[in-house]
Amino acid sequence: HSLEFLFEIGGVTHSLEFLFDWIERATHTARPSGVDSAAVAGIIEMLRTKGCWYHSIRFGFLFGPTRTNLEYPCLSHAELEALATIADEEFSSSTSGRSPCSLATLRDVLAFRLYNRFAECTCMGFGTADVEAAAPSSDNAASHCAACILRKHKLTNNLNGRIRMMMDAAVDAFLDQDLLAAVRLFLASAKGSFGLCANSSLDAHRQIVVASRGQSISVAFYP
Repeated sequence: HSLEFLFEIGGVTHSLEFLFDWIERATHTARPSGVDSAAVAGIIEMLRTKGCWYHSIRFGFLFGPTRTNLEYPCLSHAELEALATIADEEFSSSTSGRSPCSLATLRDVLAFRLYNRFAECTCMGFGTADVEAAAPSSDNAASHCAACILRKHKLTNNLNGRIRMMMDAAVDAFLDQDLLAAVRLFLASAKGSFGLCANSSLDAHRQIVVASRGQSISVAFYP
């Protein structure tokens, strides 16, 4: 249950009307209802990312680069799948056959590899510095490299380091953002009075997270 739900993204607080439109574009799913609880569920869906490159790349795109509003085209399902496949390849290459390393080292290596892979155009013969001027040859995401997909969404190597911001956010999301971290992140940006019981199809067999703000909450177990 929530009262007067608002959510802050990039330092800007957004109302329910704008949040719903953004959530629908980002998740490719129509709102099941206009109530604020549906928006809360949609945002938790975008924040619970650990171990899933599709969700982590989406998170990096949405929350990594600084934006002043929510009125921008989001990555399509096909584009997300293409970028997630690339990220999974780099993750496998980063961990296969390597000696055990710390999580911090893995984080740095993976972010560096993904940045290099996503910043340089490889499908049309252009180098990193030329990506912004190049034009995709078709709308088929599978036919383009990562740089072409991101440039279509105004993320280039030369624009305030936005690709690096996306990659850093995506790697952190992949390694860290389980359900508990997702709810903590949600509460850090949410405004209003809440009583939440959150779970996910990825965690329903073993984990729920209960949280509240501005109101009491009771938890009971049976039997």
